[in-house]
Amino acid sequence: LHQILQEEPPPLSSHISGYPPLLDHVIARALAKQPFDRYAHASDMATDLNAVGAQLKTQRAAELMAEARAAVEAQDYVQAKQLLAQVVRMDSQNAEAKKLMAGVDQYFNQQKVRERVDQLKKAASDALAARNWDLAIAHCSEAQHLDSANTAVADILAKATAGKQTADRIQQL
Repeated sequence: LHQILQEEPPPLSSHISGYPPLLDHVIARALAKQPFDRYAHASDMATDLNAVGAQLKTQRAAELMAEARAAVEAQDYVQAKQLLAQVVRMDSQNAEAKKLMAGVDQYFNQQKVRERVDQLKKAASDALAARNWDLAIAHCSEAQHLDSANTAVADILAKATAGKQTADRIQQL
């Protein structure tokens, strides 16, 4: 009973690692021995607690950003996207997170384009094997629209075009 009335409690930060020091100040003021040293109104304490919350949020966002940057460098874009989504939920105005998220989204969009080009290339190859020249040309045209530098698609298109021209010449005879 003597300790409660006369001695200050030890700060929680001495017992808990990663504990925000600003929270020790809030707790000490709330538990002050002299009434005039305590918070006069709950709203004053809420203001200080909100500041602690904002500090923790900022620290967590910085930790998540560091993890997201590391994930991008390791080309783990799925993990990076998840981490960045958490940062944006915490701080929708975080410009760095938005910029990094745009880069990650661009990677996923490019991945979708590559997958679509591969699908079209396979469909064009199948159509070429079936001597369906028009379908092969259509698939190659769509694939070239998505990836004009793809030489495999250009080769299939050249074969399909040559096949169509040969078929047209035979048809004319």
